[in-house]
Amino acid sequence: MLKRLFQALVNYGAKPNATEVEARHHRFVSHGLLLNLAFLCLALLLIHIFIWYMEAKEHISYAHYRTPLFSLCFAFIAANLIFYSLRRFVRLQSFIIAAAAFAFILFPFFLSLLIGFDTGLFYYVLAFLPIGFLAFPNHIFRASIVLAFNVAFLVAMRALALKWKPHFPAPEYIKIELNAIIVVLSILLFGIQILYLGFLTQVFQRIHDVWMHYAKAGAEKYIDEKERRNHVISNQIIMVFTIALIVVAVVQAVLVIILLIRHVETYLFYFLFYLVPTLICISLFLQIFRLKAKSNTNTRFETIIFVAGNIYTLYLSFIQGHEIGLHYVFLPLILVPAFFSVASVRFKYAMALLPTAFFALCFFTLQDGWRPLPPDMTSFAGEILVFSNIGLFIVTLIYIWIKSELKERFFALWRRWSLRGTHFFESEIDKKYRIMQNQLLLVFIVLTSFMIFNEVKILFSLSKLGFNDTTGFIFHYLVPTSFSLLLLTACFYANKFTRTLTPISVAYLWGILLLGYVGISVQADSFFYIFALALLPLPFIALSGKTPWEKMILGLGLFSISFIILFSHWFLQRYSPLFPLPDNAIVSQLGFVVLATLIATFIVYFFYTTAQARLSESEIETERHKSDQLLLNILPADIVRELKDKGSTEPILFQSATVFFTDFVGFTKIAEAMTPQKLVGELDRCFTYFDKVCERYKLEKLKTIGDSFMAAGGIPIPNNTHAIDCCLAAMEIRDFMDQMRFIKKKQNQPYWQLRIGINTGNLVAGVVGEKKFAYDVWGDTVNTASRMESAGIAGEINISEATYLQVKKFFVCETRGKILAKNKGKITMYFLRSIKPEYSVDGKGRIPNEKFKKILTPA
Repeated sequence: MLKRLFQALVNYGAKPNATEVEARHHRFVSHGLLLNLAFLCLALLLIHIFIWYMEAKEHISYAHYRTPLFSLCFAFIAANLIFYSLRRFVRLQSFIIAAAAFAFILFPFFLSLLIGFDTGLFYYVLAFLPIGFLAFPNHIFRASIVLAFNVAFLVAMRALALKWKPHFPAPEYIKIELNAIIVVLSILLFGIQILYLGFLTQVFQRIHDVWMHYAKAGAEKYIDEKERRNHVISNQIIMVFTIALIVVAVVQAVLVIILLIRHVETYLFYFLFYLVPTLICISLFLQIFRLKAKSNTNTRFETIIFVAGNIYTLYLSFIQGHEIGLHYVFLPLILVPAFFSVASVRFKYAMALLPTAFFALCFFTLQDGWRPLPPDMTSFAGEILVFSNIGLFIVTLIYIWIKSELKERFFALWRRWSLRGTHFFESEIDKKYRIMQNQLLLVFIVLTSFMIFNEVKILFSLSKLGFNDTTGFIFHYLVPTSFSLLLLTACFYANKFTRTLTPISVAYLWGILLLGYVGISVQADSFFYIFALALLPLPFIALSGKTPWEKMILGLGLFSISFIILFSHWFLQRYSPLFPLPDNAIVSQLGFVVLATLIATFIVYFFYTTAQARLSESEIETERHKSDQLLLNILPADIVRELKDKGSTEPILFQSATVFFTDFVGFTKIAEAMTPQKLVGELDRCFTYFDKVCERYKLEKLKTIGDSFMAAGGIPIPNNTHAIDCCLAAMEIRDFMDQMRFIKKKQNQPYWQLRIGINTGNLVAGVVGEKKFAYDVWGDTVNTASRMESAGIAGEINISEATYLQVKKFFVCETRGKILAKNKGKITMYFLRSIKPEYSVDGKGRIPNEKFKKILTPA
């Protein structure tokens, strides 16, 4: 209901014959208006909660804010509702949209007049500058007018801010929080608008088309698909680095202009040191990219670009110095040779050594730069470089991961390692537990490696702070953790050669001891002593708990973890840590890493156990489906359900049902001349076809006895067409056997002929047996059907008088008179010949027509 209401609100006022683009734009404007209403209502709620909290908890009165702020919010809520209601007037929509776009800027402006222009609301206004192009994506002139009006309004607003004193100024501590929140919200809103504008005008599709056009430049000269793909990837990498250089050039130009404005004489030639080399490098990249598209010597041009990029980075590092961290750009550059299109693996590794050497050169020699930027710019540029390098490194790794199909290789290796030692077990459950033990050991090997990495990082930070006891740190932290890594690896390796739980038990207990030791070695503020919780779920996942040894490990592990955490807490409260870290900032940072890693570990546990549970459920469901299918092949579906629900079934009397028997004539004589394999194959071929026919006509197959086949219609679900269904099935089986006889005659091979007998009447049906169930029928109807078959003739369908009376309207039957049947005396019998011409397709008497089906189908 809510979804339908929302869709109605979004589509309100839409043109009935609007194009897809117009409809998409209409939905966007609706979303914008509804979102603005939601923001305004949320603002009302937040203002009320804040004022109530300050009055009730802090005993500070801000009641005088309530009336002006509420009035402003209500006024713009009313304006938005008016704009929304007027949208049904199609002629006014352009004016309404323009007014709504302007209202987005008016609200923060009036709010600034009330509480002050220094609350960051100016950034919120700036975030809505693209709104004119969103309001009129296909009318550049209208959008430009809205933009120009908004810019002029912003200029006037900024000029007013210098003189205007707000009537209800916000407190200082609120201004600080508002600034941070509004800046983040403004960036988010600006980004969303740009993204939406891109989708609305299909700019992203055009950019993608242009990008792929240049990425495929020169790819036509390759015949091999792999070489063509590598060439395209190589082009894309060059384009990415060229665009990155263009961005760098723009940033450098802005910085140089700012420096010249600050102090012309000091920074007069900075454009020569910064901007000119960047422009030369961009020109070189573009020229080489053009030549590369025309030449077959890809490796040469890729090498020139790569070497030039490294030299350029080295040059910038030396002119700027160590402080900005430009030398860290070499780290993502180490991965770039992996994208060389046709170079050999050895050459790629050799080229990767170049940025490695340059990084080491800068790291150990670089201090002050030749022409460094001012400290304030250096810190700002350094932060941008850190995030850029991390992003570039991650993107490059992901790209290599996809390009080299490392995902498939990784999972193949993961599966192979997980199966270590499973050959010792026969039970699937035992194999599954060994797989989980291997996988958890691998996870904790990674966690221990992460611990070593953090310890090395802490040691490096301490050395920069002038830490003297480096040897003590190494022996106290790095040596035990490194030994733990070796022990875990050895335990994982040992799982390949033993079926015992010794490796996983040793690894588990040693891990508890190590975490307890490190926990009382460092300050309590690091929270490392609670990291032992990471081992808490391990035995529940890796051990079944069935054997006494497993139960002992479970109990000992739980007791040890609880004891270690409590003891560590008690120890750190009363005594100094065994080897405290001297810097509080490092301790705080370590505490954040510990908590984040602990949370991540439990998330991994959750997803791992959930995946294992789903896998088990899937396996159980698969096995259950298999058993159900096997049971359904033996018993009817209703009987299977009754057996599952009650554990037994009651015999049922059916007042009217039809039974038919089949038997091969001369089977014993022909079977003597056939091999057992061929005999069984021929029988299987025939009975499989009979099964399909019975399924098609909704007959219940009862059993096969040697060369005899028995089925019935009207059970276990009664129906009124069972006699007709049995006759149609019998005719189809007879035609199949006639066709088989024709083929065998042509091949001069022995063939079987079939007698079929059918009878209709009442019978009893039910399940017999306790261990091997069988669904069977009893009664005189069944015995008479058997006599119909034995008294029949090869190739004919012999039916009783009871069946004839049921089917005579639709089938042509030939009376045989009274025939003597064993233990039955004389019985009136008929041969079933065909379907009556008026009820058959083309009057041939073989296939029932629509008239036949229409009479049988109930209205």
